[in-house]
Parts: sequence; structure tokens; C-alpha cells
Amino acid sequence: MAAGIAAAVIVIISAIEGARKGGLLTLWSIAGVFAAIILSISLNGKVTAFLNEQIHLDHYVEKRVEKQLKLNINSELDHAEEEIQKEFIKALPLPSSWKNTMIENNNQEGYSKILTGTFTGYVAKSIAVMSVNALAFIITFILIAVIFFAVSVAFHIVDAIPVLKQMNAAAGFGLGLLRGFLIVWILLTLLAFASGFGWGQMLIEMVMENPVIQFFYTHNIISMCMALLAF
Repeated sequence: MAAGIAAAVIVIISAIEGARKGGLLTLWSIAGVFAAIILSISLNGKVTAFLNEQIHLDHYVEKRVEKQLKLNINSELDHAEEEIQKEFIKALPLPSSWKNTMIENNNQEGYSKILTGTFTGYVAKSIAVMSVNALAFIITFILIAVIFFAVSVAFHIVDAIPVLKQMNAAAGFGLGLLRGFLIVWILLTLLAFASGFGWGQMLIEMVMENPVIQFFYTHNIISMCMALLAF
């Protein structure tokens, strides 16, 4: 319930802000969001490498995941049948694309790609890799979005023209709605990164209570990109 209200508030505020600023400025804002998304995905490998090599974030997240999911080396899951391992992955509080990628690569070839020899190690490392990819995306996205925001100031000149100002406000409202949904999607990508943490699990449980927000969380194109970059 709370997650649904929060998402609705974000979308409504974005729509009102779009009407206030106008269509041209809001369109530039959305273009900036899409450009930031594309550039963030393109630069993901370099930013991820920096986070892993400089602060070893992947190892930290992996340990958190092992603790949160109570994964132990040489546990029964390591010797369980593939179908049981598949059901375990399906039950994880992760985006569908992440779980599908993990199920697809649950084999010796997949284990060798992320340098592990056990199922539990594979689960922890896979989530860690995709989580760091997601965080790298968020960091890059914020930096690029700030640049676009600075440039958007130039579009305020449209408000000085009376007729265009009214049309601009109507267009801005509709475009603001679209921008609001994009913001919710990006925030849910950050939530996917937090899936290995206690507070993240709590927030995910709130998201799962609302079928609409749950759909956005499990069917997240950005998270899907992070999964594709993992293997």
C-alpha cells in the first residue's frame, strides 16, 4: 500500500511540475532521461570495473547476499536437483529478468564465467554482479541527468509567449506523467540493488503488496539490461 502511494505521489508531482514548466522543457527533461539511460548502460562496464577494483564492492555485496539469504558453502542446495535449485531461484525477491538469467546460466559454463564451483556461490556472485551493475547505472545516470538539468534552464524562454505558454502547459502535464513513470522505474532498479540487504528486503516486501508496482519491479527493462551485462 505504502509503495503504491509513494509511486503515485511521484507520478502526480512529476505531472504537475510538467504542467508548470511546460511541454518543451519537460520534453527536454524526458530526452535527458532517455539519453542518461542509454549512456549509463554504455558506460556501465567501466563504472562497474571502477567500483569493483577500487572499493571491492562486488565482494561486499556478495557477502551481504550470502548472509541475507543464509547461503552456506556445501549446503544441501549445492547437491540438490536442478529443479529444486530452479525453484529456489524463482522464490528470490528479484526482477524476473535477473531470475531468468540465473536459471539459464545455472550450469558449469555459467559457474566458470563468474569463477565459482557451487550453486550457492553462483547465486551469491550472480546477484552481486547484477547488483553492482545496477548501482553503477544509478550513479552514472544521476551524473548525466544533472548535466541535462543544467542545460534545460535555456528553455524557460518559451514561457514569455502567451499562446505557446498554454499549449506548453498542457503538453507538459502529459509528458510529466511519462517522466514520473520513468522515475519510478529507475528507483525500482535501485531497489533491486538493495535486494541483498535487510532494509532492501523490507522495501521489496512493501512493493510486492501492490500488484501494479510489483509488475513494474519484476518487469523492469533497466534491470533486464543489468542481467544481460552479467554474463
